[in-house]
Formats: sequence, C-alpha cells, structure tokens
Amino acid sequence: MKLPISWISQFVKFPKNTKTKIIVDHLVKLGYEVEAVETFGDVSGSIVVGRVEKIETLTEFKKSIRYCKVNIGKKVNGIICGATNFKEGDLVVVALPGCVLPGDFKISERETYGKISQGMICSAKELGFSDNHEGIIVLPKNLKIGSSAKELLGLGETVLDIAVLPDRGYAMSIRGIGRELALSMGVKFIDPASQKIPKVKKSTKLKTKIKTKNASKIALVTLSNFDSQSPTPLFMQARLAQAGMRPISLPVDITNYLMLEIGQPLHAFDADKINGAIQIRNATNGELLETLDHVKRKLVSDDLVIADSKKALSVAGIMGGLESEISKTTKNIVIESAIFNRASISKTSRSHKLPSEASKRFERGTDPEMNEIAAILAAQYLSKYGQAKITGIALDKKPIKRHKISFNKSEFKRLIGFEIDTKKIKSIFANLGIRISQNGKNWNVTPPSWRNDLTNQADLVEELIRIWGYHKIPSRLPQTKIGLGLSASQKAFKALSIKMASLGSNEVYNYPFLSGKQIGDLGIKNSDERHKLVQLANPLSEDQPFLRTTLLPGLFDAALRNISRGQDDLSLFEMGSIYIKKSNTAKKSTPSLLARPTLKEIQKLDDLLPKQPKLMSAIFIGKQIQPGWWNYDIDYQWSHPIEYVKELCFDLGLNIDIRNTNHAPFHPGRCAEIGVNNKVIGHAGQITPSVVEKYDLPRMVFAFEINVDILIASLGNKIAPVFSSMPVVKEDLAFVFESEIQSFAVIKTIQESAGSLLEEVRLFDVYQGANLGEGKKSLAFNLRFRAPNRTLETEEISSMRSKVIQAVAKSHGGVLRA
Repeated sequence: MKLPISWISQFVKFPKNTKTKIIVDHLVKLGYEVEAVETFGDVSGSIVVGRVEKIETLTEFKKSIRYCKVNIGKKVNGIICGATNFKEGDLVVVALPGCVLPGDFKISERETYGKISQGMICSAKELGFSDNHEGIIVLPKNLKIGSSAKELLGLGETVLDIAVLPDRGYAMSIRGIGRELALSMGVKFIDPASQKIPKVKKSTKLKTKIKTKNASKIALVTLSNFDSQSPTPLFMQARLAQAGMRPISLPVDITNYLMLEIGQPLHAFDADKINGAIQIRNATNGELLETLDHVKRKLVSDDLVIADSKKALSVAGIMGGLESEISKTTKNIVIESAIFNRASISKTSRSHKLPSEASKRFERGTDPEMNEIAAILAAQYLSKYGQAKITGIALDKKPIKRHKISFNKSEFKRLIGFEIDTKKIKSIFANLGIRISQNGKNWNVTPPSWRNDLTNQADLVEELIRIWGYHKIPSRLPQTKIGLGLSASQKAFKALSIKMASLGSNEVYNYPFLSGKQIGDLGIKNSDERHKLVQLANPLSEDQPFLRTTLLPGLFDAALRNISRGQDDLSLFEMGSIYIKKSNTAKKSTPSLLARPTLKEIQKLDDLLPKQPKLMSAIFIGKQIQPGWWNYDIDYQWSHPIEYVKELCFDLGLNIDIRNTNHAPFHPGRCAEIGVNNKVIGHAGQITPSVVEKYDLPRMVFAFEINVDILIASLGNKIAPVFSSMPVVKEDLAFVFESEIQSFAVIKTIQESAGSLLEEVRLFDVYQGANLGEGKKSLAFNLRFRAPNRTLETEEISSMRSKVIQAVAKSHGGVLRA
C-alpha cells in the first residue's frame, strides 16, 4: 500500500522538519514493514505552467506535427509537440531546457522538424505521474502562468510503500496509518471521518434491502444533474497517482480517494440503469454478470451481489458490473457503501481469481461505523466538483453487537514477563479507542469499531507492548539448571550411532516419505503393520504421499545413488522415526484456542497421532575389507548384519537371542529374528533376490532393522566386567551338527551350561565336507574359563567341559569330534 507523507501529514501533526527516517522507524516499531521509500515523479529542473498562445501545424512530414508558442510567464517559447488533445488557450505542463525527467530523460533546446524546440509539453507518463500516455496534461484555467507545476502535481514528494499484515485491515488507509503514527509519536491526530458532513434526507424514490446473512449494513446516496464532463481536481489526481492508482473519472476517483483516506470501499452506479430497489443478496447458481474488466462471470450461490429488481449490478465488495457503469452521458448517480462478511468476500475473490483494492479491505474487515459517512462524503465531493445535487439517502442495517473482553492486568506479566504501570495501560487503551470499565478484579474491555482483530486477552497484551515498545522489554538471561546432561535414552541413542560409525558404517539422512509401490516391492503381507500407511494431506511430492513405516526403502535409494556414482562397497545406516497408523477410530478433536486443553482433550489429540517408534536400519553391499598387500579380502555375508547388532547390544550391556524366521524383505532361509529379554527388537540377514531385483540393486544385499525404543527400554544397570589376574584355562571343542543348526543357539546353550566361571565363548571355525556326511557341518568353539580369586583345578575344568558336551548333545544333537 502506497501512501504519500504529505497526505498523512494532513491528519497527523508531525513536529516541524520531521525526517522521513523518523516516520519509517515508528512504523517499523509498530510492526509494519516499510518495503520502500520512493520519490514520486523524480524530476529535476524547472517544470512550469504554460499557456498555449498559438499552434502551427507542420504538414510536410509523415505524421502531424504541431509547433506551439507557449507563454511560460516571462517569455514565450516555441515547442514542437506531436499530441493533439489540446488547443490554443489551454494551460499545459512545460519542462524547460535543463530539466531531467524520470528515466534520466534530459530536456534541451534543439532543432527538430525545421524549428527550434525550447522545452517539452508533458504527458502524465513522461512526468512519472501515471501510465496514461494518450495525451498531454491539460490544466485548469485558474492557474498562474509560469508558476511551478511540481507542487501542483505532487512531483518530488516522498511516498511510503507499507506492507500491512492480513489481520490489520484497519491500517489500510490514511486514517488507520495516521492514527497509529500519531499514537506512537505522541502527536495530535485529526480523524478524516470527523469532518463536517451535510444532513441528507431519506430518499422517497430509492429503497434498499439486505437479503443475506453475509452483509450487515448498506447506505445508498442518490445524486442528480451530475456534469459528466467535470474533471477530477488535480490534488485528487496527484494523490491517487502517488498511491499507485490511475485517475479515471470524477465519480470513480472520488470513491477510490475516500477508500484510501478512510478505508471504506465505495461504488458508483448510473442511477438511470437501475430498476427498482437495490438489494444485497446471494447470486443464483449460473447467474451471469459482465464485470468492469469485460469478463462475463458465471456466479454461484455463495457469491454476494448488489442487484436491482431484475439483475445483478456488481459482485459485492469486489468489482462493479459493466452494464451499470458510470459513462460520459451519466446524469444521475447512486453511491453504494456496505459492510460485508469478510470470509464471504475472500471466498468469492479467490474462486473468481478477482482480487481488487476493495476486496483486500473487505476481507480484512472494515469499520462498520464508516459506511454511511463515506457515502455522504463521496456525495459531497460529487456535489462540489461535479455540480451534482444530493437528493436522498436509503439505509438498511442489521444490529451489530460490539463484543467485550474480560481483561486482567496480570495477564501482561504472565505473557511478557514484567509489569507496566496501570495508568500507562489505561492511557494506551484510551489512545487506541478502547473503552474499559471495572468488573471486580478484571476490566470489561470494548475494542473500537475498527479493531475487529482484538478478540481476547492475548490480543490486548500484544497491543499494549506494541505501542509501549518492544525495545523496552528488558533483556534477561533465562534461568536454567546446569549440568543435567543427556538422559539415559539420549546417551544410548547417541552411543548406537557412534558405535556404527566405529564399525565402519556411514550415517545417512533420508526424507521420511515413500510411495505405496515401495512398500509393495518389499513383499510385505497386507496384514503386516507396515501396510498401515499415514497419508499426507499436502505431500511435497505426489509420487511419495505416505510417511514411512520402515527405513529400508530410503537406504535402498541411498545405496542406488552411491552405486551410480561408482561406490560399489557400502555400509550405510540410518536412525529415525517411522509412522504406523493406529487402528482405533479416534474422532477429530478441536480444542479451544483461548485456554489450555484439558487432559482429556490432549489425550484425544494424542489418539489421532500415529505410532512413531524409532528404528535403526543398516545396509551392506560389496566388500567389508578391500584386497591389498595383505593378500585377502572379505565380502559381506548374511551373518555380518547379525554380528553388527550383537556388537551394538553388547556395548549397551545386553545379550541377544537369535532364531531363524521368515520376515519380508529378508531371504526366508537367511533371516534372523533378534530378541532382547524375550522381546523381539528386529531382524537381520540377506535381502531376498526378488526385492533386490525390483530396486535394481546388486545381487547380494544384506541388512538389519531394529527397534531402538525397545532396545533402550531393556536397559538396566550395566554390570562392569570383573577383571582377574588368575590364569585362564582354554578349551577348544568341535561338534558335528545337522546343517540347519545355528551357531548362536549353540553358543547360548554353552553359556547356560558352563556355569559362572565361563569368561567367553567364541566360534572360530565352520567346516563342511564329504567326510562329515551329507547335510552335516562342524562348528568349533573356543571356551575361556577363569576364577576371580584362585587357580582352577583339573577336576573343575573337566566337569564344566562334560556339562557343555552333554548340553550341546541334548539340545542340538551335536557330536564331539575327535
């Protein structure tokens, strides 16, 4: 919104020689963004009022050229001009030699078309006055010849381009911004709406009626004998141009001028094109109206229209209709001023893609006390400058209840953190037009008619601190408890990440989105909870409209990107939340914004949220150890993910249980279910070939995915190992098993049967050969025994060895190899 400082200063009594920067600083302090400080019609040099004394038409050229003798006061200059919209005796704007117009267009005395041209007769566009380039500016007859035209046209004045927030509709006018500046600077403010207006008798011919719930007030002022040839006064043209509006005609310019000054949009109709009473009603579905932009619009029942007894005249609050437009032959006028429902105007403006200066104000909220005053002021201007006669006024309105707010002064301290004096609060409220009355410990606060944005205590506190000054809030360091550190779960979460990095893995961060196809490609059964997808209302990508229920698809994509860039050996991991849709049928809950939700309301909101467990997943491709001078390399195998999980749990002081299982997307024969304290925490193994093929990954891909929340919940007090200086006893035992027996199960049996003196058990060899028989394999284990305070005796060692052999034979059918 562009407003010239000269117009604001008409109603705000700024101190003498107030600099623009001071005004801008106060606007910023009040919460407005001043996007630009511009100079309107940035010209230098002499621009004067001249009278055309004589016109000579030069006919020997391809186009009509006129050589004009122009009286500029002290002398008469000869000027070449191509425009034809003026005649001898007219007053025009003359840029003299040495003048520089916008765009660095320099005026000089020069010979052209066989004549010496001593200046230029200017159009509005050439002066930066407006975009109108149809002809030069013809001035009123009563101006002094030779006087400066700069002040007359407002050239060189400072214009502020102010961004007004959507909740501050009251500030979209000189009246609103002026009141704010006067309050901030502590100077006098003259309300533009307080000027004297004539009393208008009730119209006997025109009636009006509101026939919709989306309008509350309408005022119609009728005028007759309007002189349609009456020009818009220069001061009004200048101010409209400074505000970025193109002067059109006197009635339109007056309605725009008052909209900018007071904030109330108006519309002027040709009264002779109206049939019967004027009403505000909802449009009928399919009703057609051609608007002023020459577009035929098909209306719907949600749209509001201003209509007569036969047809719609305008889209209410947005744009007038072409049929009832003011024209050059208009004699009788109806000025319409109304108050509409903000949401209704906003909806219509957006549905028809028809924003306007009027709709911007109506959808933010206008002052309901201004519509009648603005209509009468417009009629008064038309009477003064268009020789029209005011003939009557027609009104209709619904009762508008002014809302009250119960306000406690302590709310200021609760929200801002300190107190201000009660007298200061009352003074600020009074200057804002807010009325207060005592109601026990609280105040009954009534906002002024133009402040529809003040609805609760927080709004009032915001107004107080905004006017009092945000910069006055004292700076205080927050009081914090020192040395709390990370929680046990945070430490564990971080330890897992560090451990994976120490094992040679690289952590990645993927977007938490996936598609239905990505889940389907994993081969997961429909009954699996990973199919309970949470769909996003507004996804970043239509290809991935769901929140992830597993981390593996993201890791697959990350691996594919790395492979495409030449990185064939990968160990990647990710830690993050997944989102599982709850199966309950919780109903939508909308708690009040004016008070803290109750525990029951909070629980209802929580019930709407998906389950969000934290997982850790990893993927392994290619070689774990690269070949080199050491003459060996190691490819990743399906057992490596299991070893990684074992290492992670060991660092947290947890032992894991492992058994074979079938869990997509893992290979049915090479998938381990991993448990801690009889709870399943995840799965590890080889990704099944069908999934690998769908993701276009290498043939051998290994992975694990574990639930970190369950893992951390299983943590107890970690028992530090006991270190002993006593000698260790080592025993190597090799057993022959059926090939499906898993080493982890055997290790667990050995740990349980060997007793407390077993310090460590480790698998050191796996062998399969013809000498063992078909379907057989050999597993060799190294056992370490040690007592904390003595040397073990031979009989003890023999006894523990026998127990281990018997337990392995009983539980797994293992036969000791010779």
